[in-house]
Amino acid sequence: MQNAVADRDEVKARWGYSELFSQRFARDYASVNLSAGLRDRASKKADFSDLLPSERAELVRMLSSGPRNGLAASLDAIETFQCSAWSKEELVRIWAISAFDPNGKQHIIPYLSFLAGPRLSNDPNDPRSAADLVATTIPFKQDTPGIVTSLSSVPVLVDGYCRSVLFMRSENTLERFLVWVPLTYVP
Repeated sequence: MQNAVADRDEVKARWGYSELFSQRFARDYASVNLSAGLRDRASKKADFSDLLPSERAELVRMLSSGPRNGLAASLDAIETFQCSAWSKEELVRIWAISAFDPNGKQHIIPYLSFLAGPRLSNDPNDPRSAADLVATTIPFKQDTPGIVTSLSSVPVLVDGYCRSVLFMRSENTLERFLVWVPLTYVP
């Protein structure tokens, strides 16, 4: 998937599809009215490439009206993305969403501050806590790229936090983190 180029709707559809498999977020979409074909493919964990265009459109609508609709909307100014393979040094140069601001002021924060910051004790979905539950002996494996957008003119990770934490703690220095990054913007 590295170097692949995708339009905004494909990236949103991929994000939505991954949410259906997420241990932390799948329940948020359990009551969403999806077509029988999409539910069937999702239950079988079909490859994204096997989804019909209409099913991909369903996923975009699901994501855009779901609990992460604000984050999904942050992709709207981007026309195309490219899948890049980042090193740990590249990943720590980006920013994290305001939900992880330890001061509660809803400001974006450096990714490294997110990584080292306190766990959100009242939030069972805190990606750092979720990563803590994965044994450190399990090698890093990434099925879905993270997603970066531009907020306040800085690159911000909007999806892929648990995966990024697992990547950062990996001892394999050759490992790379796949991430969709903005390539072109809507004119």
